[in-house]
Amino acid sequence: MIRDRASYSAAILSDRIAAIRELIAAHQPRIVVFYGLNRRDVWSSIVEGPLIDSDAGPFAFYSTPTTLFLMTKHPVAWGAKNQDFETVGRFAGASTVEM
Repeated sequence: MIRDRASYSAAILSDRIAAIRELIAAHQPRIVVFYGLNRRDVWSSIVEGPLIDSDAGPFAFYSTPTTLFLMTKHPVAWGAKNQDFETVGRFAGASTVEM
């Protein structure tokens, strides 16, 4: 039974990570956005690489030849501002032009 985050992780998380990786491989999106800064370990597991903190704002990224992965605050997180998401959007736009 799933009662808390630890039991969820033990029961479901590895299968969920594998399923998300398979979807990304099958569809090869240009951009994947992960919402929530406190799940960096999970997001890094999905991308199978280190998320790099950005100097431009409160987000991190990892890039492959086909996909830009972004980790940013959740839109309803305490202290999230429109400017944060505008910065992420500008970064994504500038980064995907090269893809």
